[in-house]
Amino acid sequence: MKKRKVIYLFLLILLIASLSVPVSAEPVLLQGVNEQDRFLVPMRSIFENLGANVHWDATTRTVTGTKGDTQVKLTIDEKDAYINGALNVLDVPAMIFEQRTFVPLRFVGESLGAYVGWDPVTRSATITLGDIIIKVYEELPEVPEVITTDNISYSVTPRVVSNGGNQTIYFEAVVIDDEGLPIADEYVSIFISSGAEDRSDLVVYDSNITDKDGFISASYTTSIIDNDKLFNVRFTTAINENYIEVDTNFLVTNTPTAYISGTVYSPFDGKPLAGEMVVVSQRDPNLYLELAITDANGNYDGYIPISSSPYYIGINLDTSINVNYTYEGSHSWISKNKFSYQYQYTLNTPNEVVEIDLDAGMIKGKYTNPRSDSQVIVFKILNGIAQHGQGYAVPVASDGSYILAVAPGDYEVLDMRSAKVIRQKITVKTGEVLDLGSFTR
Repeated sequence: MKKRKVIYLFLLILLIASLSVPVSAEPVLLQGVNEQDRFLVPMRSIFENLGANVHWDATTRTVTGTKGDTQVKLTIDEKDAYINGALNVLDVPAMIFEQRTFVPLRFVGESLGAYVGWDPVTRSATITLGDIIIKVYEELPEVPEVITTDNISYSVTPRVVSNGGNQTIYFEAVVIDDEGLPIADEYVSIFISSGAEDRSDLVVYDSNITDKDGFISASYTTSIIDNDKLFNVRFTTAINENYIEVDTNFLVTNTPTAYISGTVYSPFDGKPLAGEMVVVSQRDPNLYLELAITDANGNYDGYIPISSSPYYIGINLDTSINVNYTYEGSHSWISKNKFSYQYQYTLNTPNEVVEIDLDAGMIKGKYTNPRSDSQVIVFKILNGIAQHGQGYAVPVASDGSYILAVAPGDYEVLDMRSAKVIRQKITVKTGEVLDLGSFTR
């Protein structure tokens, strides 16, 4: 399973509009106390999170909260409280615990027009005002660690749907343990959002409890307001009291688009590359757009409008290559310690799903008598025949050295100017640097 912790900072090639619709923020977690069978909550924390100002008068031991035209005033150890001067008698007086003022739950919330709810099972209160949510517990629950993991594999089908609504996206997920065995009877949630827009409550589950094979499935049907939006999809479950989650996405658009995904491997050691930018360009490989940043396992994904013209898809790397010059080849570039390479692909089928792994090996060598126009060119060998119409070229530096990245496979290497064969056949492997040694023209 390719884990794609999608980073939502990537630049879409598409122009995607979004509406500004408020959505509930993460709840603020606070701790209250129980006194005389009444639940008391920290006044300053509640008021300030609800947007009110709080003033403490140490001389009179009076606390005043103000929000807009509403003023709430009460005094420690007294049951009389005032809302805009009107008397309210509390069940229990305001008290000080651990140098903080605590007041009855319902009074502090409702005095500012908030909705107050109480859950006797979890012994917790919820205070809601607009998109502000405050949870107050008698004992704060332990917050599980959130782990992004391969314990969840998933599929999203299709990846791209048309505008206009009534398009259904199907989700499947399998939950396994660290030994690769399915986990049954686990609750799985699927969260869907685009920017500030939350669609999670519209997910329809066949079942969100995993079966004996660790499997769940669900679906989501788009509406008109989903037009031209990229949606994040998050699969979440809990294993060993930790939150386990993976992220992916789907796109709603009328622009014919291809979805690409894959893994980026280092051309120097073959290991997956994390935190590297995958770029795409068209016609001019020097002018590129940022598509996605690879996750911890080197995975990436993104969307590209289809085109009859080929795309260059590649990676820009900071490396330990020790060079003090700059040169540019047909699909790879070096500038001091920056190394870049890109491969050419044609994406011309609407809504196609393409997997492109960016893996490469390195070829290097040195001319003993370089000229200013010296270049090395490599041709892929297929079925024993060098494909001379499709080559990768790289100029030779002033000191005679050259280095380039090519996809794994068999190649013929020539001096471009003289057409003299440098090496009739070489085999390039992912993550290996093949040194061709010296060449004399």
